Amino acid sequence: MGDIKMKKLVIATMLVAASTSSFAGRFWTGDLGDWKLSLNNGVAYINSTAFPAECKYNRAQINFDGTEYTKALWSYVLAASKAGNNIEVVLDHDRNSGADTVTCRIYSAQTR
Repeated sequence: MGDIKMKKLVIATMLVAASTSSFAGRFWTGDLGDWKLSLNNGVAYINSTAFPAECKYNRAQINFDGTEYTKALWSYVLAASKAGNNIEVVLDHDRNSGADTVTCRIYSAQTR
């Protein structure tokens, strides 16, 4: 009898984990193509029409939290902007949100 309860518990745990991870999480965008970089009140914004529809104002942001990683990410994106390179970025948000409702945040970037 205990074996059946354990199987039910394992299945329930897997279903919960699968359902929550399918809606939110980090993912790479496609090539942003024509993108613009701006800085406003200590937040760096990348604007692009290639962002997912749920990103407010067709933009995503890099929050400056003072870590070396964020400084390096900012430097990388700034250099890519000045060089005119296309980039992809990692976003983290709920992908099932309505259009133009989420403040998208950038966690990584790479040139294409």
